[in-house]
Amino acid sequence: MSHAEGHKPLRPGSVRSGFRERRSHVRRPVPADSEAGRELAAILDRLALAADQVHAWVDEHESLVRQAYELGATQHEIAPHAQVAQSTVSRMLARDGTT
Repeated sequence: MSHAEGHKPLRPGSVRSGFRERRSHVRRPVPADSEAGRELAAILDRLALAADQVHAWVDEHESLVRQAYELGATQHEIAPHAQVAQSTVSRMLARDGTT
């Protein structure tokens, strides 16, 4: 099929050239002994700590949902306090709490 029969010619921003553009954004390692390297190491340490804190809060959140349910609250009552949908409360309660 020719261009006149419905095929469009490849544009400069086609998939193939886009792939090459994405590869050009690969970051080079920062030397650890440089100022930027030390700053990056500190940020990565803080990021790991923040991730640990997120996991702890998620576990606490789910634990409180379970406790409220065990004390007699309905999923419908729990959902707005947990700031999640009722179906999410249901999924939390269905999960094995030992993980």
